[in-house]
Amino acid sequence: MKLSLVVPSHHRFEEIKDLLKEIPLQNLDENAFEVLIVSNLEDPKLRSLCKDSSLVNVFYHQVGQVGVNRARNLGIEYSRGEILLFIDDDCRFPGPDYLGRVIEAHQKYPDTLGIGGRYIPPETLTHLEFAYFLNSDLWLSQSLFEDNKTRNLIGGCASYKKKAFARGLRFDPEIEFGGSETDFNIRLQKEGFELRLIDELDLIHKVDLTFRNFLKKAFKQGVGARRRDENGIHLGQFYNDRRVDSQQAHRSTPQQYRFWLVGFYLWVFDISFQIGYRYFDEKKRVPPLALIRSILGEFTYRFLKIFRTSVFSELRYSFNYWFRSKKH
Repeated sequence: MKLSLVVPSHHRFEEIKDLLKEIPLQNLDENAFEVLIVSNLEDPKLRSLCKDSSLVNVFYHQVGQVGVNRARNLGIEYSRGEILLFIDDDCRFPGPDYLGRVIEAHQKYPDTLGIGGRYIPPETLTHLEFAYFLNSDLWLSQSLFEDNKTRNLIGGCASYKKKAFARGLRFDPEIEFGGSETDFNIRLQKEGFELRLIDELDLIHKVDLTFRNFLKKAFKQGVGARRRDENGIHLGQFYNDRRVDSQQAHRSTPQQYRFWLVGFYLWVFDISFQIGYRYFDEKKRVPPLALIRSILGEFTYRFLKIFRTSVFSELRYSFNYWFRSKKH
């Protein structure tokens, strides 16, 4: 079998139902791939949906615990394909040849164990949702180097050759959500293997994002970054404090979106990320007050940084960031 499609899910019956409707439209022979729907917790409706599917190779599995990495790891154990494609349950294929393109990409790069794409946003997005997609795209752009090689892949749009797991390498089950795949991708590279980001494997990602979930995603990604640094899982350097690249974000923002609002959401995402990064350590020291101390510590740091870098330069940066015209 050439391909195993692994789809972790957590109480997302309607999303899986829509995804299973799209799979028969793929022009890949049905016997060449399998679909593994891996639910974190027992979901009788989802189990029945998979059982009653007209597709031959659709299987339901249950982890019994919450966590996207636990679902991925169970999918690895049950998979039979030479290539494992991991996608989120709210992703959709951009064309009928998508699964075939995944196989072709791995054949083109036989020495590359991990290959993925970007998220393609739906046609209509709120400013908040656009900021989320833009942040993801900027992060991937900063990870690229020569010949479409990359340091990072998005977990909801990534594929790996089966031999990537032959040595017992697995996704960290202790990471439930938030940058859950980054840890694995770094460990894979530290083993001497490479990753590639290919435009042909971009995947449509449907998102219904609230401001609370937006902050939660950023916070958990910050927690994950601190955990990796504490465990020494990084490619030669620790996570460094960064500012959003306002010029690059500015150029990437279509006219229908107000840049100042998109920029504000990117700024808020970065703050929430940093609070999560601090929280990982604070929780070990003072669990009852960890979140409060993390928030106060981050805002105190940002306030004092104004004086460390000079008031004038900080004010000039803030002015350019919030009020810079697209004409400039």
